[in-house]
Amino acid sequence: MPAGPTAQAEHPARHGDRRASTDRRLHARSLSGRRRLRPDRRQGCTGARYLGRLTNVSTPITEAATVLELAGRVRTVVTRLNRRLRREAEGGLSPTASLALASLRSHGPLSLGELAAEEGVKPPTMTATVQALEELGYVSRQSEPGDRRVSRIAITTRGRHELDRRRRQKTAYLAARLQHFASSELAQLQRTLELLEKLLEEGPR
Repeated sequence: MPAGPTAQAEHPARHGDRRASTDRRLHARSLSGRRRLRPDRRQGCTGARYLGRLTNVSTPITEAATVLELAGRVRTVVTRLNRRLRREAEGGLSPTASLALASLRSHGPLSLGELAAEEGVKPPTMTATVQALEELGYVSRQSEPGDRRVSRIAITTRGRHELDRRRRQKTAYLAARLQHFASSELAQLQRTLELLEKLLEEGPR
């Protein structure tokens, strides 16, 4: 016979214990789920700690963090060297103008759009650059045979002389600095240059 209200009232503590036990089990499951979602801090799952482990001196050179560190150093050194060489080459040409002049010498006459694409700049930027080079007498415009509406930019004799002068100044500056290097350092630099040239080869991006 099912227990009546009187029987249930005689054991209120028993029903309370059952509810408390159920609540504890639900709470434990909730905590367990939360722990699974949290990163394991003891294993060092954060990006900063992961990169820190990779830069350890005992880590192989092919590890990602070491490669990133080397890439950053190469970028910094190349940038600083380019900046130093620009200062040594007097003439007041901007980096874009100097590179555009070198491209015209290497590839021959180019349209304004082709020259902008070659240097990776927007056409308005290249338009201003070409105008500055024209004022200095370093480039000239040539009409396209068969279509005079299309013009190409060509380097002038004066522009070639200026480019040669700047290159001589840069080379002389580097040669003067390299004279203080030991033979072993020059040999090491030669091997390093071969690796840097390999960076310029077309490959996966």
